[in-house]
Amino acid sequence: HTSIAVDCCKVFGQLAQNDRWGPWLSEKGVVEHIVKFMEDCLDFRCHVSSYHQHRHPEYTASTFALTHLVRREPMQVDGALRAVIKAMLAVPKELKLQVR
Repeated sequence: HTSIAVDCCKVFGQLAQNDRWGPWLSEKGVVEHIVKFMEDCLDFRCHVSSYHQHRHPEYTASTFALTHLVRREPMQVDGALRAVIKAMLAVPKELKLQVR
């Protein structure tokens, strides 16, 4: 079972592919919020060592959303890349995350 934030990231990733919704989401600064969500999850994971050792849907959902949204928000590319690389380092064995 997943959190509401994970479900929202999945939806944002789907909507970002739409010519109508993609620009609207970009105007609202969604990338910045997703990056913040990823950073918060990564910080929490560092403080709670057993948290999500085997499950980390927030990283894969966030990365999915960012792959479609960051193209429309070039000023957010650095923050998005930094968050994705940190997530990849946090769970290097997760193939879904590494491939996206």
